[in-house]
Amino acid sequence: MFDDFSKEANQVILIAKQEARVLNHHFIGTENILLGLVEEQQGIASQILRAMGINATKIRTEVDKIIGRGSGYVGEEIPFTSRTKQFLVNARKQAYQFGKAEIDTEHLLLSLIGDVCNKTQHNSDSVGISIRILQLLEVDLDSLYQQIIDYIRAVKQQNYQEEKIQFIDEKIDDKENRANYIQNYVENTLLITSPNLEEKVKHLAMMLTGAKQLIAEIETQVDNQQNILSSDVLDAIHQLPVNELTQSSLESKDNLQDLFIRLHALIEGDRKLNPEDIMEARYQLIVLISASKNIGEDNWKRKANTAIKILIGTIVQRPIDSHQLSEYRSILPAISKLLLLR
Repeated sequence: MFDDFSKEANQVILIAKQEARVLNHHFIGTENILLGLVEEQQGIASQILRAMGINATKIRTEVDKIIGRGSGYVGEEIPFTSRTKQFLVNARKQAYQFGKAEIDTEHLLLSLIGDVCNKTQHNSDSVGISIRILQLLEVDLDSLYQQIIDYIRAVKQQNYQEEKIQFIDEKIDDKENRANYIQNYVENTLLITSPNLEEKVKHLAMMLTGAKQLIAEIETQVDNQQNILSSDVLDAIHQLPVNELTQSSLESKDNLQDLFIRLHALIEGDRKLNPEDIMEARYQLIVLISASKNIGEDNWKRKANTAIKILIGTIVQRPIDSHQLSEYRSILPAISKLLLLR
């Protein structure tokens, strides 16, 4: 048999040869290999295939349908088909790709289905009989391929960890020194430190702090919104300062005060708004009142712009010819102009 094959992989080839003889086939084809992979019960390939509901009886049934049984005398040595020879070459490549010098059953199964899963074979006429059988048995080849890959990677990671532990146990006898070695290994190997990374960490920390502050502001805002009464809005309107204003600004302030009163009355009397909408509108009106005390300041301009947009959102709930719609269209642009938002 093959020196670079595991015991289980060699057993697969032996069973495939026996299956070819039973079927009176004069060559060992990939369909015989598939039977060998299922019937060899110690390897991972057999376990995965059986878990997907594949067994030797089902495969033999499909083999009989596709190529039937041969006739004539079958010699002692049964040669491989050209496709099977290529399959054996690919199995070695699969093993080498994962850093293994020994070919195991999972590498054989990968080789069997790899070309189809990697889309190097596109039409059904170019695939081997084994693939046609799996397709007839409604096997998800991509899922099968991924299961094998996941298994190989898991075993590789487990072996690496075991080798590392063995190395530490062999090289370092003292428990304290062993603990220090592991700590240094983690720091030097697993933790990546660089000026660039440190800058990114600082930047992320700043972003996190900002996010926490924003969340706190939002929570405060929500709490405030839930406690605003209609009388609170009216009090805020009537408390607008009028001292130390020029005649022009005084006129604007009086206009704003009148507009705020009209907007407040419109909101409170709007039967289309539910209680949550009214509470939201009250809060946005308070924002506009506060902005009127700080006309020209960028921070308050942004807040006032947002408040106007939210209040405009109430317009979409009105019929096009409604009195409320015309009132909103009159009041909100006027407030926006007097607050120097545009």
